[in-house]
Amino acid sequence: MKSPWNKLLPATAGLVTLCLLNTSPAAGQSFVNLHNFTPFTTVDGASPNGGMAQGGNTLYGVTAAGGSAYNGTVFKINTDGSGYAVLYSFSTTVMDEDYTDYNAPMLYTNTDGYRPNGGLVLADGRLYGTTPYGGLDGYGTIFSLAACRT
Repeated sequence: MKSPWNKLLPATAGLVTLCLLNTSPAAGQSFVNLHNFTPFTTVDGASPNGGMAQGGNTLYGVTAAGGSAYNGTVFKINTDGSGYAVLYSFSTTVMDEDYTDYNAPMLYTNTDGYRPNGGLVLADGRLYGTTPYGGLDGYGTIFSLAACRT
């Protein structure tokens, strides 16, 4: 049986909620809160952004903050709101002391990027996404992650 929950509404700043709109004609428009993100947490991420990818009954997304180093996460949640889990936390950044453009913001580097945005793509069991910051040179990364991680 196909789930009637199929339209994602975007989330914004502050205390953020993932939500879905029931577009089934019989059910009308009932709002369901799937998960609350709390500010300044290092547990489940904060500030979700970008679109979400769907694989079966699982949704995948990113947060720009939170996680173990507060540099963002990749998460999954079931379409019924159960099974929320962080699949990946982006690593700690280090200020690039060799950066000499004093008219621009400082560059921060790490191995995997930070503050992912732009949503995810799910293909062949892997999630693909981008980070605008971090990476070896400080200008972002393109990453790939197995969707089946727990």
